[in-house]
Amino acid sequence: MKPILPTLLLLGCLLAAAGCTGTDQATPEYSATPDEAREVFGPETPVPSYLPEGYVFENATRSSDGSVTLTYSSTAADLRITRLSSPDAPCPGPTVAGNKDWIVQGDGIEGRLVYEGDDRSPGSPWLLRWDWNDASFCMTGRLPMDEMMRVAASVVSERRAEPRDPYLVAEETARDHATAALVEFIVAGPGLTEGEAWRNATVGAGPVLFADRNGRPFVYHYPVESGGTTIGSIKIAARTVLGGPVMDYGTTPPTAFDPDDAVSWAIAATKRIYPGCSVRDARPCYASPVTGVLVRAATADGTETCLLFDPASGRMVDEWVPTEEDAATVDHLGRILDQDEAEGRVAAWHEADVRYRGTLSFAERHGINLRQPLSEEDFERYVDFFENLTVSPAPDTPIPEPDTAAWERELEEWQQRADWSIGVAYDADLSDDEVFAIIEEHLGSSPPGGIRTSPADSWLCLNATAAEFAGYRVILENHAVVRITDANEAFFMSVIENPKTVGDRTLWLFDIGQKNPSGMTSGEIIDLLLAEGVPVERIRIAYMRAYSGDRDEREQFAQGLNADARLLFVMKEYLN
Repeated sequence: MKPILPTLLLLGCLLAAAGCTGTDQATPEYSATPDEAREVFGPETPVPSYLPEGYVFENATRSSDGSVTLTYSSTAADLRITRLSSPDAPCPGPTVAGNKDWIVQGDGIEGRLVYEGDDRSPGSPWLLRWDWNDASFCMTGRLPMDEMMRVAASVVSERRAEPRDPYLVAEETARDHATAALVEFIVAGPGLTEGEAWRNATVGAGPVLFADRNGRPFVYHYPVESGGTTIGSIKIAARTVLGGPVMDYGTTPPTAFDPDDAVSWAIAATKRIYPGCSVRDARPCYASPVTGVLVRAATADGTETCLLFDPASGRMVDEWVPTEEDAATVDHLGRILDQDEAEGRVAAWHEADVRYRGTLSFAERHGINLRQPLSEEDFERYVDFFENLTVSPAPDTPIPEPDTAAWERELEEWQQRADWSIGVAYDADLSDDEVFAIIEEHLGSSPPGGIRTSPADSWLCLNATAAEFAGYRVILENHAVVRITDANEAFFMSVIENPKTVGDRTLWLFDIGQKNPSGMTSGEIIDLLLAEGVPVERIRIAYMRAYSGDRDEREQFAQGLNADARLLFVMKEYLN
């Protein structure tokens, strides 16, 4: 994501259950050449400045709704490019039906792609939709991904002169920053102490573009690879107003996050929460501490809403009414910046950009291929280079956090008005029938919406005193298999909702789900911990999705369940 990243709308046809379908429309107007098309249909005619070899112009048409389509033919397949009359206009041309839409990024374009029958093999038909400033486009064909994106970018190249947001950073620039910053990190920075893997590290393919909670581009997330394995990550600012290119170095393998699967799941979850809604937009979002998906939707009654989902926990974690702010003057926390602060941040970003350009120019002058691990000779060359600069690599640009007290107040206010359902955690040795009987015993009847159970394969509990748990924690943090490295990643905590404490003992909750490099299953890890004397408890969870009654009754019911010695603890799942 690149020179300008427009707001990407998830339009109806892309998100229909049957996939994306083109529509044959009447074409009352016709042009035989690109120049004639521009003359007849206007300067906004989507004429590409780049075409793959072998493609020739066939015709241009304007359909009855005002969409203009240019068709290029080749021996392989036709290529149709359309400037749509409106964001929700159907895409003229052949039908392309698939059950899944993919986020695609490249050459300054971010779009949504559907393959015929979800077949992504070479030569499969596809349909791409993307927005640029205030215009919407679609394209159908069979080109490879890189050629597809290059053509799409060339359609809007003349529109790049007037960016919507002057602070946006091109993906090409971000990759340059990631490459140069990684060289500094491993030659003259903390990477020197990270071992041989980091000595041979390079910036991997990608990136994933994460939005902030306001929906604006925030960071490009690049994997750092060594020996064919992802060993870390680097986050690069997607807007100059953040104040510096490098937002974060990650020196441990990042949590698995498939943006396509995460977005598809979040869209489906939104439609379950708001049946009949129209999803406007969905994109990966980084809203510390959540790495998730931001969905913007209009409910059936037309109310606009934003929902933040956390794929790791499978929950919606926040919801709010969107506000329209000037994207050029609002940072990722939603704060409106005054001119002096914005100019100061941009100046700091440009200063770092100049330094990184110097690092890359050095590679060009000496024939160093930074896509490959540095040779011993090139490493020593860069050692001399940085010593002669007499500067140290720039530290991470701190990602500002919201005011904690204000955030806690907002959270408390939201929880007071939000609806919630109940999740009951219980020992995995209990059967579903036994748990259902306990719940019905407290409720006096079956829950109106029924009960759904699911395993929590990576969540474990410890029943221990604080002193005992401190000892277990040392074992866990230094374990060769579990690989929990610190408290934040491990989610060590006493149960937040209604902690079950008896005397000086309480339940401690932690997660082993994303720290298993050995290929062992969660069950095998649990058995190993038990054999080593760590008294972990396996967990299952029962959810009551449509529990009736007012909030006070529900609170009493939850407290009664939590006090039941047969159960572990009770959680609240906030719904809206």
